[in-house]
Amino acid sequence: MKHYTKTRVSARGGALSFADLPLFDWARDQILLANPGVRRLVRVRHISPTLASVYAELFGLGGRHG
Repeated sequence: MKHYTKTRVSARGGALSFADLPLFDWARDQILLANPGVRRLVRVRHISPTLASVYAELFGLGGRHG
């Protein structure tokens, strides 16, 4: 007989991880928004900071590796 340990389960039915918590999403967005190119794309194009970071990198607008 196998013994299973209890884990916390999220509302979506999967195991709860720190990546699922809104505070970590906010922190990731704040890191991305430190870049002026990303901030401008988010403000003008109304896209997510993650997508704006990719576009900024591709277009040479001072992306994450700027």
